[in-house]
Amino acid sequence: MWTPHYLEASPVHDLNIAVHGSAARAAAIFVDTLWDGICNTPNTAAAYPDGGDRCLPSFAKRVPAAKGSGSKRVISVGRLGNRGDNPGDDALVALIDAAKGNVKISQQDVAPIKRAGLTFGSWNYEVFDAINRATLRGVDVDIVVSNEGAFAGASASLANSYFNGFTIGDVWNVARARAVDTQARQSGTDPTSALCKHLRVMYFRSSANAAWASGTPQANHAKNIFVDDRAFYVGSQNIYKANLAEFGVIIDDSLASEELTKSYWTPLLKYARATTYIDARCR
Repeated sequence: MWTPHYLEASPVHDLNIAVHGSAARAAAIFVDTLWDGICNTPNTAAAYPDGGDRCLPSFAKRVPAAKGSGSKRVISVGRLGNRGDNPGDDALVALIDAAKGNVKISQQDVAPIKRAGLTFGSWNYEVFDAINRATLRGVDVDIVVSNEGAFAGASASLANSYFNGFTIGDVWNVARARAVDTQARQSGTDPTSALCKHLRVMYFRSSANAAWASGTPQANHAKNIFVDDRAFYVGSQNIYKANLAEFGVIIDDSLASEELTKSYWTPLLKYARATTYIDARCR
């Protein structure tokens, strides 16, 4: 249960959601799809011809096929990594592209991993392009990520790191460089002023302190995209590229969004705003 990360002196912050009815059944179907991919591979099928301890009966069959009797509209989105289709990628971009007023993003990180000056992987330019398109149409975008050097547990290691190595200044400047390149090719305009006005990148805070009492920088493991204070994604999918299997839900409901604003984003931004990166070109 990741006890050192979640249940001890310097726990990582996370965000989860409970769903019922047809939305819960969709998650069960997704789990079955993952297990089918494992259990039908030659090695696993030979080792567990009757299913055994590893290949369980269908999970979805044990979850009642409840009709959508609730009052919340839930869109289940996932990706299968290297085992199949990844529509979750398109869903997150579409969610940001739908924004008319504001986008709030809380993530572990939005940058690829950098260690010893080397970058592993690439920036998720599909998401950054959506963010830049939002700022150019006047949408305010707030991005909250883990603090520099953030980790969970007693001591830092690659296994418990929640900071990928790029600062919030790096993130803002990569967004600008990508926007400048795109706009130069499309319209010849400079998007810097729009980014200065509308894009804010900041470090996670749960209080005025940047670290726990132990001195450990606060780590963020949430995966939340909140659009127009009306619809939001909660799940397991990171914005930084990681070709893993992921699952989450998009909730399109004003009451649920009001609860998320009140219990989560209002206190988060109250403390995180003070860390906002301000580029020299914006002063």
